[in-house]
Amino acid sequence: MKIVTRTKCRTVYAKKPEDFDEKFNEATEELGHVELEWDGNNTVHMLYEETVKISETAREEYEEIKNEHYYCMNCPHFVLGKNKRCSSKGCGLNVDANAKDYTRACELFYEELAAGKITPRR
Repeated sequence: MKIVTRTKCRTVYAKKPEDFDEKFNEATEELGHVELEWDGNNTVHMLYEETVKISETAREEYEEIKNEHYYCMNCPHFVLGKNKRCSSKGCGLNVDANAKDYTRACELFYEELAAGKITPRR
């Protein structure tokens, strides 16, 4: 997961001073701390910083950003037991030889989920 801070700009302009005041106040409430650069009558450029998280893997996208967590038992490739007394057979694709029901889902699962190739079991 990369955390990136970027400088952004929002420009506020209005012909009437009353409209400008309203737009300016709305923008500063929304953005918080801003640096102002005035550009003529009733025009201001507001510079502010925004920090965003950028996922580097499909797993990070789901777990860190979307807050969705999946396990091997949710994967359609995972071979379940016939009933609750029979243990599961593990990963049908042999991605993880020691996969059990509550092992965290692998990167392949999250990539296929993001591509829409699979639907997780519930």
